[in-house]
Amino acid sequence: MKSKEKKVNFFELVPVKNKKFEKKENGRVVIIHPKFNSKPFTYLLKYMRRPNFRIELDEYGSFIWEKCDGTRTVGEIVHLLRENFGEDVEPASERGTMFFMELYRSGFIRYKK
Repeated sequence: MKSKEKKVNFFELVPVKNKKFEKKENGRVVIIHPKFNSKPFTYLLKYMRRPNFRIELDEYGSFIWEKCDGTRTVGEIVHLLRENFGEDVEPASERGTMFFMELYRSGFIRYKK
């Protein structure tokens, strides 16, 4: 028997931030990601000078990150991106989709059900 899987429209998903972050003076977002997540290595964090990776996003990525507040869908965020930056972000749907996929794959966001 085939299981009946519900097909999900990617643009209807609601992204939620899953990592700590900072906002720099220039408006860019820096995502803070620990270097070690597994239990055996977490004790090393207190001895390391830099226990976290710091991933600085560009202006488009920072804009998208700020809009991931748990209320807007991916489609709405891409629409806002297109409204704010115009032709500079085209093709916005493809670029936005790839960026969201990478954020999810890296564990920086999750999607609300």
